[in-house]
Amino acid sequence: MTETFTPRTLGTVLEEVAARLPSRRALVFEDVAFTYSELLGRVRTLARGLLAIGLEPGAKVGVWLPNCVEWITLNLAVASIGGVTVPINMRYRTEEAEYILGQSDCELLAMTDQVQQTDYYGMITEVCPELLEAGGGDLKSVRLPRLRRVLGLRGRRPAGVAPFTDLERLSVEVTEEDLSERARSVAPDDICHIQYTSGTTARPKGAMHPHVTLLRDSYEICQAMRIAEPDVLFSALPLYHIAGYASAFLSAFQNGGTFVTADHFDPGKSLELIERERCTIIRGVETMFIMIMAHPDFDRYDVSSLRGGVCGSNAPDVLQAVYNKMGVRELTSVFGLSETASASTMTRVDDPLKTRIETQGRPLPGIEVRIAEPETGSPLPRGAQGEILVRGWNVMKGYYDKPKETAETIDAEGWLHTGDLGLQDSDGNLRFIDRIKDVIRVGGENVSAAEVESFLYRHPKVELVQVVAGPDPRLGQVCVAYVKARAGSDCSAEEVIEFCRGKIASFKVPRHVFFVDEFPLTGSGKVQKFLLRDLARQALEPSGAA
Repeated sequence: MTETFTPRTLGTVLEEVAARLPSRRALVFEDVAFTYSELLGRVRTLARGLLAIGLEPGAKVGVWLPNCVEWITLNLAVASIGGVTVPINMRYRTEEAEYILGQSDCELLAMTDQVQQTDYYGMITEVCPELLEAGGGDLKSVRLPRLRRVLGLRGRRPAGVAPFTDLERLSVEVTEEDLSERARSVAPDDICHIQYTSGTTARPKGAMHPHVTLLRDSYEICQAMRIAEPDVLFSALPLYHIAGYASAFLSAFQNGGTFVTADHFDPGKSLELIERERCTIIRGVETMFIMIMAHPDFDRYDVSSLRGGVCGSNAPDVLQAVYNKMGVRELTSVFGLSETASASTMTRVDDPLKTRIETQGRPLPGIEVRIAEPETGSPLPRGAQGEILVRGWNVMKGYYDKPKETAETIDAEGWLHTGDLGLQDSDGNLRFIDRIKDVIRVGGENVSAAEVESFLYRHPKVELVQVVAGPDPRLGQVCVAYVKARAGSDCSAEEVIEFCRGKIASFKVPRHVFFVDEFPLTGSGKVQKFLLRDLARQALEPSGAA
């Protein structure tokens, strides 16, 4: 890895790494592996195909695919000719996909047929019934007038959906010289990625990022973790999320490492890949690590190759377990969001373990963090809780075609208002507390759901726990815990409540405990708390009480 960051494009980085390490494995997807030389060849072929179908600089390309080789090769091909990738969450359904394709002005869509019984071709033909007719070259959709072409990766395609292999077939119409000429026109500051937010409280918004931001973010992550060329990074985070793309794939990619992934997260499959590929770095979210460590065959797998890891978590007990049980000695914690190209703050591998498991570290170089009063934006002193504000090179260039929402999120001084609650300790380390909207207001007291969850993870029978607000006629809101008990345990609601009494403030103690077999998860493995809040409301409001 170079000692200082040099602004480049994604296409330039691929060419440089392939020239330096042509036979190094770039990508391992389940049972398939590609060297950097092979990856470059595939990307250039797809890029020529994109030029052959007339993709212009700045054109938006929707990618509705799970983790796969084609996700990565298409993304790099689009970026190398000045296009913009628009990742689409595989959990999105017809209305959400139509909104993103329309709002982002996508001209091309690459998609798959079916994943876990979900019919994606059925959804796109519901939005664009014109695809049921032959003619995959010039779509004229009433509902998505900017969309000109849809490419299908596999399965029985509708008549108007062209095969993904069309790009390879058409690539012969464009010379390598023509491709190189287009590539030279692409600049590091050009937008190459529009990352849509989760949209749990409003319509998703597309955060725009240029090449230079994504590459510097992953560069700084590598510096904080001391990732080197021989490292093998495993991540089952979805590539359609900024953490899976920028802080996982790009961290391995621009450093000349090997990126190992799977089409979806499965704890057993993850353990198999870590053991087989001798992975040295793991990137995940809290729930993924918990599920891996709770796997009944965990002890049968050899994960001793793991040296470092990145986890966005504010549950110290979980991170301590990752350190102890998985042996991830160079474990780091991170804070970031879609609007900041993944990481804004991060612990360093040489920080004390207490810092690495209890905080999300210091700002990355060139980034400022401020804690502010949520209502007024006034700065607060260290140790005080408030909204986390971020300013620096990693802040998005704005929400695509949403100037009003952009102005509401980034103030006149350039501070991005994250909507997250946190504080900075005396050493400048950030402590993420909760989403402001996830703070539970119990009879006038503010309770961090994450704080209660962190405490409940100490219970020996608790495998996973989520705390949300539930309605209460006297206090307005109370804490409600949803618990997945460890296999074979006979954990009860009263046992969980009694575990809290006398150890945390009475207003933080869950008034209700419900047991679940599984939690509703986003594509990135995060729990969909808004669904749990709905369940709590249905269970506890008079009309929904049992």
